[in-house]
Amino acid sequence: MDIRAKIVTALSGVGAPAYWMKWAGDTNPPATYITFQTVNRPDLSADDALHEREHFVYLDVFSETDPYTVANAVRTAMEGAGFDEVEMRDVVSEQRDYHVAFTFSYLEV
Repeated sequence: MDIRAKIVTALSGVGAPAYWMKWAGDTNPPATYITFQTVNRPDLSADDALHEREHFVYLDVFSETDPYTVANAVRTAMEGAGFDEVEMRDVVSEQRDYHVAFTFSYLEV
């Protein structure tokens, strides 16, 4: 499974571009954008075989204006793609005026 592709596909309609790890451009970043990174771990093994893998997605919404419209769209899109929200928090950011951070989990069976 390509978890990064699944995330990008899930976020394709939220109204802000999504980038793996960091904004990837050669000019100024868009007014609102999303970055994400992942961590995964084996979750269930039996009979010497891996049967489940749990993925954690650390997703950030950076914005020059109130990010909650995009944040709510992110939540809806990720849940619609089978991700479970673990937490959402406001973050002080030096990169943009506003920053909201999510943690999602996804169980690959």
